[in-house]
Amino acid sequence: MHTKPNMANNLMMELEGGYNPISDRIITMRINAKPNVLNIVQIYAPTAKAPDSVIDAFYESLVAALGKIPKREVTIILGDWNAKVGNTTNDDHIRSTVGRFGLGDRNDRGQRLIEFCIEMNLCITNTQFQHHPRRLYTWTSPGGRYKNQIDYILVGSRWKSSVRNVKTYPGAECGSDHRLLIMKFALRLKAPKKPAKFILRSLEPSEQLTFKTTVDNRLSNISKPTEDANASWICLKKHICETLDSIKTTKKDSNIKRKTKSWLADDTWEMIQKCTEERMKGLQQDNLLLKLPRPHYILP
Repeated sequence: MHTKPNMANNLMMELEGGYNPISDRIITMRINAKPNVLNIVQIYAPTAKAPDSVIDAFYESLVAALGKIPKREVTIILGDWNAKVGNTTNDDHIRSTVGRFGLGDRNDRGQRLIEFCIEMNLCITNTQFQHHPRRLYTWTSPGGRYKNQIDYILVGSRWKSSVRNVKTYPGAECGSDHRLLIMKFALRLKAPKKPAKFILRSLEPSEQLTFKTTVDNRLSNISKPTEDANASWICLKKHICETLDSIKTTKKDSNIKRKTKSWLADDTWEMIQKCTEERMKGLQQDNLLLKLPRPHYILP
């Protein structure tokens, strides 16, 4: 009965790259996932009643924490932002930051969150997918009278295309007035282009003489040799490379014909060749017969 939980715990112990409690409102966790490292930043923002100085300190601490994470790694920031981004239907000028499906009315804390996302090049994933309102709001007041969207999941704009879906699950029992918010994330990586391969070949005897003569002429034309060893090496390297390019000492791999092992025996190829020749002779004879004049018959 305890096999699966133990397996999950062992897997997390292998993947976990460590966690760092920044403050009582921010904690980061690094997971050695494949094919890319995953960083999860869990936050709890000050409420709307908190003074601006507390809000400023929170965002400054968050910016400092994100600055320590390499840009090439995937970073997901999630938690209770205590902010309402509100309806985003008419926010075409910041469409890369918010989608078209925000919920409710925007407040000052929501505007501050949007400004933070624009500054850090982040995307608010909650607003990217169209769902029923019950799948959008994340908090319900006691008694269920008020419902707001104040929990958000942010990802870098670079990874926006990897987010498949984000929605809440109202029926999940979390023991909280917040709804369970889940994001489906499938990382998409573009395959790197393989550089063109070049195969070096030895110089032919005639090319060796051309190479030596050309390099000697180039070096003899230098009026004032420099005493700087580094500059002399750069000059010599330049003349050698230009000379090699002129006599084409490199060829693309695709231009070199490689001998492939035949999958048929030589006598089989000879029989195929003979059959082909006989067939061509037969076709030529048929063409000659077609060109002969047809006999005319005179009826009595």
